[in-house]
Amino acid sequence: MHWYWGYGHMAWVGIWWVLGAAAIAFVLWVMLASTRGPMNGRPDSPERIAKRRYAQGEIDRETFQKLIHDLRG
Repeated sequence: MHWYWGYGHMAWVGIWWVLGAAAIAFVLWVMLASTRGPMNGRPDSPERIAKRRYAQGEIDRETFQKLIHDLRG
């Protein structure tokens, strides 16, 4: 009788189940981490949000300067 007719194949099935569960857990962890925002747990400040929006081209220079002036003023 060959080794694979015994219970040796059960170890491989178990390993695949563990690897599959770990992969699913990792994907869920990445998805949850991406929805939380910054890694320090605090939301971005209004100035940082304005700077990011200006850098991404969502707002023009005049709007950016007005926002910063209003936030600091």
